[in-house]
Amino acid sequence: MSEFEAKTNVPPVALLGDILINNKGEEIATSKAFEDVDIVGLYFSAHWCPPCRQFTPLLSERYTKLREAGKKVEIVFLSSDSDEDSFKSYHSSMSFLALPYSDRERKNEIANKFDVRGIPNLKLLDAKSGEVICSNARSGIGGANFIEDFPYLPKPVYDIGENVNGINGAISLLIMMEAFEDAGRKKEIVKSFTEIAIKQIEKNKASSGERMISKFWTATSGKGPGASIRKLMNLNRFTLPHEHELMENKKSPSWYCDGCNKNDPEAKRFTCIEAGCDFDFCLDCFEASEKDIKEEDKQPIMAILDLSDDNEGYYQPLGENNMSVTQENIEKFISDFADAKLEKKELQK
Repeated sequence: MSEFEAKTNVPPVALLGDILINNKGEEIATSKAFEDVDIVGLYFSAHWCPPCRQFTPLLSERYTKLREAGKKVEIVFLSSDSDEDSFKSYHSSMSFLALPYSDRERKNEIANKFDVRGIPNLKLLDAKSGEVICSNARSGIGGANFIEDFPYLPKPVYDIGENVNGINGAISLLIMMEAFEDAGRKKEIVKSFTEIAIKQIEKNKASSGERMISKFWTATSGKGPGASIRKLMNLNRFTLPHEHELMENKKSPSWYCDGCNKNDPEAKRFTCIEAGCDFDFCLDCFEASEKDIKEEDKQPIMAILDLSDDNEGYYQPLGENNMSVTQENIEKFISDFADAKLEKKELQK
């Protein structure tokens, strides 16, 4: 075990060794690279990984924009490439630094220290203390307010269209209202739900109970895995049309459907024509998005999704009178779950 593995927090300047390299292969002292830096990003990635190849150009572009906006940030690429030539070729496309490929032991130790189980993964650390500020900043980097929201401190409530990090392994309360057309009421629900979530998170800190809801999510648009989540919980499903025009595009080995997350290279692919909008539908989702949505399916609903280890299932409110999404019913739903009054139902996989 290395010295830094045994510690909880280690300053990045000690964590990453004495030397880093830029995208031209030139060495730079780590202490020099982190001068006047508040946030250090650790980017775990590899060229052989299709989602990495999709995310890396965006990260490179937005890293530059963050720096131009005055954010004191540095990012270091930690490669999972299979050989040094692949690493050099991939790193040359990035705008930030990298740990030398030859330092394999250090890279593996850092990945183990931060329990990196999948890539791409971007962790943001406090440059002085090494404390993890954001465990995976992919969603933050990809958001419309990536500069204003930086460094993506945890929120009490996330919308699944911007972030689903942490939903696996947790007990989550979701309010699904993707097709709800009352914009004013939708904002009121989000505001009330956020206040409830803040109180519950504080309550959790003082409790050791097992039946605690730890994550809170909304679904306010067609973005994100709403259809997949509805399928898991056997809820009525629909596909909202994309906000921009789509056209049939050529097949690609590395694309993912934004409706069902299918990544079949041979599937028909419909792509957004709007510049800068990376959105695709498969044929099934494209056709589904053109169908009318029933009025009853447009109404907000709430459910508890339990994806904690060995206890998977979902829950719905107890009784018809408690189904509507109001502050009182949300609080009762949480209370009924804590008191084990709700029936657990099996996920539909």
